[in-house]
Amino acid sequence: MDVNDMTVLYVEDEAITRMYFAKMLSKRVKEVVLAKDGQDGLDKVNESAPDIIITDINMPVMDGREMVRRLREKGCETPIIALTAYEYTKDELRVNDVIRKPVNLERLMSSISSLYAC
Repeated sequence: MDVNDMTVLYVEDEAITRMYFAKMLSKRVKEVVLAKDGQDGLDKVNESAPDIIITDINMPVMDGREMVRRLREKGCETPIIALTAYEYTKDELRVNDVIRKPVNLERLMSSISSLYAC
């Protein structure tokens, strides 16, 4: 799949960060769906069927760990990239990649591309 044809769900509680990455990602992918926390993210997964999910880990209401746990328990195999300031492994979080904050946009795009490389 070409990155330009992807729908990306971006889950982030900080409004400024969410809007910044939405703007940057929208220049590179077909559609960016935004969610403000894990609960909102779960709802948006069902509505938008994203090709990839990018989520912050520490958020109010429902954090990224809980959202990912619920998605994986329901059998969701959508690739997930976790963004965090803390030390986590992919296995710990049950995600495809972990990117440390502050997030570099090119590093994020590289991760997205590598998940769909042929």
